Amino acid sequence: ARALTITANNANRAYGAANPATPGFTATGLVSGDSISGVTYTYAATATSTAAVGTTHAITASGAVFSSGSASNYAITYVDGTLTIAGTASQTINFTAPASTVYGDAAITLTASASSGLPVSLALVSGPATLSGGTLTITGVGSIVVKASQAGNTNYSAAADVQQTIAVSAKALTITANNASRAFGAANPATPGFIALGLLTVDAISGVTYTYAATATPTAALGGAHAITPGAAVFTTGSASNYAITYVDGTLTVAGQGSQTITFTAPASKVYGDTAVTLMATASSGLPVSFALVSGPA
Repeated sequence: ARALTITANNANRAYGAANPATPGFTATGLVSGDSISGVTYTYAATATSTAAVGTTHAITASGAVFSSGSASNYAITYVDGTLTIAGTASQTINFTAPASTVYGDAAITLTASASSGLPVSLALVSGPATLSGGTLTITGVGSIVVKASQAGNTNYSAAADVQQTIAVSAKALTITANNASRAFGAANPATPGFIALGLLTVDAISGVTYTYAATATPTAALGGAHAITPGAAVFTTGSASNYAITYVDGTLTVAGQGSQTITFTAPASKVYGDTAVTLMATASSGLPVSFALVSGPA
């Protein structure tokens, strides 16, 4: 028999990929006119899909099949080839986030994973928020952009970054002027106060402006009710821009009679037989004053 050496070709593949089904072979000593249609390839047990980049593994050829000629005419020697894990595998990132939220809502837990199983890092790109690990805390109204990244390692190439945008809308806030009352003729209260429904505990309003209905004059009748309109809230912490503010009127009621005083002058003394005395008296209210003799010779 003629000596015939069949050597499995060397091959490369990326980390995680399947081993080549037919790396090929070289037949040294094959007589012209004979031909081999193929051989069987067996990979070393170490050539798993998770074999590390840079490692090498035997490719063993066997079982040559002759399409012409006969294996019985040859003394066949099989020589191993080498499989080299020569390239990193690709990976992708799966990153989900809500499309929108409202200022004041609970912190958002963000989740991201890589197809490689490697850890994904999150970074705040822009917007009114803070990010700690995977916890995103909203600090204002606007557009928030968060990026997920995976840099790869010896076995995986870096993944393409994935960004998510979250729209933060204003929180509903209702500011209602307190109801107030005053006496007839008195000045309207300068600061009746207000109630802020929907205000976050981290924010504070120092005051609002108050506008009284034009009918709320000092001479508005007892029992009358008049609108108190709040507006222009001033924030000592936080910002009005984070809220969709609705202002609700309070009511001023003229609920009490006004006080008045009398100015009354008269001579301290008089002589019997003098002319009649004309007495003068006025009320601060402008109402007429009546006189009554309490006692004495007159």
